[in-house]
Amino acid sequence: MKRLFVLFVCALFLSVNVISARGEEEKPYDHSGVVRAIGQLHLQANDFWPEHFRQGEERRRGNEFDPSEYFRVLTHIAPEQGFVLEYLYCGGMNGRPVFYWRTVMDPGPENCEFPDLLAGRGTELQRIAAHLKLDGTLESFYELFVFNTLAGQFYLSWHANYDDTRIIVSQDDVEAVIAEVNGSDFGSSFDASQEKEARALDVTPRVEFWDEEAAEVSVVVFSKWGGFQRITQRIRRLFPHTVLHEQNEKLVEYNCGVMY
Repeated sequence: MKRLFVLFVCALFLSVNVISARGEEEKPYDHSGVVRAIGQLHLQANDFWPEHFRQGEERRRGNEFDPSEYFRVLTHIAPEQGFVLEYLYCGGMNGRPVFYWRTVMDPGPENCEFPDLLAGRGTELQRIAAHLKLDGTLESFYELFVFNTLAGQFYLSWHANYDDTRIIVSQDDVEAVIAEVNGSDFGSSFDASQEKEARALDVTPRVEFWDEEAAEVSVVVFSKWGGFQRITQRIRRLFPHTVLHEQNEKLVEYNCGVMY
């Protein structure tokens, strides 16, 4: 009888743990929370704008925004072992951070004259993908999209502010955009037709394994210089996780009309 009681207790303990584990697995991924967390990092960074960047210095001194903070939020992606994500501040009056990889022992380029650094945003993202590891889950491909879209939106000066793309994953996000655009003196407001079209959008992010070679990520974004559009990317499942194909679908056209 005692043996049966012990077996019953063990079985009950195992069943509780299985239910607990399943509960953790079924907890929905917070697509919106990840985007908000990245935005919060950028707000905190912009609260302290390094004066030496304004004066023409290009290297970090160490008290500026640390790009490793991204991986505290994006927990499904991480630098390849031995590599550190770094940036130089390039562009002068049109300044923005330009990312590159360095090793622990190598500080990397001394200045923005290094040829590959100024080869354009597309080349920059390819350079980043070369040493960025994903854990292989659908969430990791979404986080790579988030990183590629939002990373670097801090310390933006003058023309660099055209990089204003924001990720839209809920109707609350749509309403926030409408309220911001219509409540600001920064350029044109939405007309009634644009508001109606925006509110009718399905902005649910979609992530799936397309085939054995690629994962497909499809997300709605907004820019004051383009409006709402859905960007669909097929990303290589094996390392390096480069973008194999991209399609942009215009949903609600809008341009604030402001020119820097």
